[in-house]
Parts: sequence; C-alpha cells; structure tokens
Amino acid sequence: MLSAENLPLPIRPLVGIGISAMVVQVVITYVFQSVDVLMGSSSIVNGAVACWMSVVVWRHLRPYGWRIAMLMTLPFSAVAFGYLLRLAALVAVPDTALLLFAAVLIVTLLAWASIVLELGFVALKERQTSRALEVALRQADASAQARTRFLFGVSHQLRTPLYGILGLSELMRSDAVDAVSDAHRPYVRAFTLTVSR
Repeated sequence: MLSAENLPLPIRPLVGIGISAMVVQVVITYVFQSVDVLMGSSSIVNGAVACWMSVVVWRHLRPYGWRIAMLMTLPFSAVAFGYLLRLAALVAVPDTALLLFAAVLIVTLLAWASIVLELGFVALKERQTSRALEVALRQADASAQARTRFLFGVSHQLRTPLYGILGLSELMRSDAVDAVSDAHRPYVRAFTLTVSR
C-alpha cells in the first residue's frame, strides 16, 4: 500500500477535517441530546465533508489521469450522496423504516467505498511505478547515448594518430626505404602487425 509520503494527497488536512467533523458531532449530540438532531447534523457534516474530500481528491489526482481520479473520487461522492439522502429522508418523511434504509445504505456505501479506495490505491501505485520506470528508462537511454558519443570520440582520437604510425611503419617496412637496417626490420614488422590488428 502507499505510504503517506508517496500519496499525492494532503493527508493531514483530510485527517484534520475528519476529526473536526467528529468533534462537532459529539458536541452537538451532547448539547441537544436528541437523536433527530444527531442524525440531521451528522448528515450535514458528513455529507459536506465527503463532498469536500471528493473535490480535493479529484483535484490532487487529476494529473494521474481521469480514470484514477474518478476511481478515488467516486467513493467519497457516493458516501456524500448517502448522507444527503438520509438528510432528505429526515426532513421530508421522518419515517423510521426510511431512516433505517438510509442508515443501511450509508453503511453499505462505506464498505463499498473502502474496497474501491483500496483498488484506487493499487491503480495509483501502479501509475506511480510506471512513471518512475519511464523516467529511469529515459535516463538509461540518455546514459547509453552519452557512452556511445564518448566511445566514438575516443576511438576517433586514437585512430587518427595510429593510422599515421601504421602508414609510417608500412613505409619503413617496405623495400623502398633503405633507411631501416636489417637488424631493425623484425621490430618494424612486429609493430606493424600489432597496430594493424
């Protein structure tokens, strides 16, 4: 799984908002001591936080492609929809069966969201690894090109004077030049054979 350092999301602000939302709900529950107020406030707070988190996640993951951004944003949007549906049911028809259905829907959406987020983390990790491999491949290609240029330059710099020496040794070995004594001819021949390889 991704660590917090590798995750391209603002983890601390997201955790801070989540903790703040829980504290607000606890305070509201303590002050009003009503189940209806708790359900209404938790629907508003949790729905708003889920909507805000879906926007933040979308904005931060959009550079990784719209599919990954959508995969990671969808769970937050679905959870926000569940909480807003519960709020609408609470305001429009405060029926126990409908509120129970909304609560079951929210729990189901939360479970589904955790699975989808895990898949999103896998896809995001794969995308990050793919990008790292592309960068490494470009660096390796640039290194290979630099090595080829270096070897070409070195071989050119070595070949030029060696061809001159080879030409002079061929000239010295030939019978046309009498300047080389018979005692030195085997050395010139050995040098010429060594250089020409």
